[in-house]
Amino acid sequence: MVMELEKFEQAKKVKETFEEFAKKRGEGAAKIAENAEKKGGLALLTWHHFKVKAPYYKKATEGKFDKESAEKEFEMLNIKKKKIHLIIKV
Repeated sequence: MVMELEKFEQAKKVKETFEEFAKKRGEGAAKIAENAEKKGGLALLTWHHFKVKAPYYKKATEGKFDKESAEKEFEMLNIKKKKIHLIIKV
C-alpha cells in the first residue's frame, strides 16, 4: 500500500501537457505499428489498430484535438457497432 501511495505521489508531480502526452503516445503507437507491419500475418490486426489512431495523436500533438467532436464520433461508432451486432444475431 505504501509503494502504491509513493507511485501516486510521483505521478502527481509529473507536469505534462496533453500535447506532450499525445506526442509520446503517438511515437509509441507508430513504433508498434511499424513492428507489427514487418511481422505480418495476424500482427496486421495490431498494425491496423495503431494506424487508425495515428491521425488522432497527430491532431492532439498539434493542439487541434476537439474532445466534443471525438466524443460524438465515438458515440456514432458505438451505435454502428450495436447495429452490426443486431444484424449478426438475426
